[in-house]
Amino acid sequence: SGLLRLRGILSSDVVEALEKRVTDELAERRSDAAATDGQWFGDVYGYEDTGQRWDLKLRLSAEVCAALTSILTQLEKFMEILRPSWQLTELAAMCTFPGDPGQPVHADTSHIYDQQVMTVFVALHDISAERGPTKMYPRTHSDGEYHMGIKEVEDSMAVLCTMSAGDCVIMDSRLLHCGTANT
Repeated sequence: SGLLRLRGILSSDVVEALEKRVTDELAERRSDAAATDGQWFGDVYGYEDTGQRWDLKLRLSAEVCAALTSILTQLEKFMEILRPSWQLTELAAMCTFPGDPGQPVHADTSHIYDQQVMTVFVALHDISAERGPTKMYPRTHSDGEYHMGIKEVEDSMAVLCTMSAGDCVIMDSRLLHCGTANT
């Protein structure tokens, strides 16, 4: 389906330390006017930026390294089966705040030209429906008719990825998805 959910991939102490690190780093980067040049923030899919959704590229701090080691230790065999020569290509935190309107449905990579890339979302706090979870559309990652706009996704086929702190979702980056509104 292009989507896998795993519960409790990070312990609560690792989650707590990483959430604090991300919160501190986001505040630091947002206050640095030069940081908005793309060095520390990724594109959040071209909609009008309201300052409520940030794709923060992370430094390899001790907290990030601890979480990454834990995640990769648990996922290594799975990743090797999917792609024997896998590599980490980006390490970021998607941060949303109340008032974020959500995103349009999109894929992070092309279903035609890009190699298979896996995205791993790890919740650093409980993500209820009101906090803007990602909405995923299973099996759209390999269906060109969805990507070309010939067929439209329907809400009835969507999975709303609410999660508890420490849970993760692994997604084929070609899968159609969107961040929902954080109310």
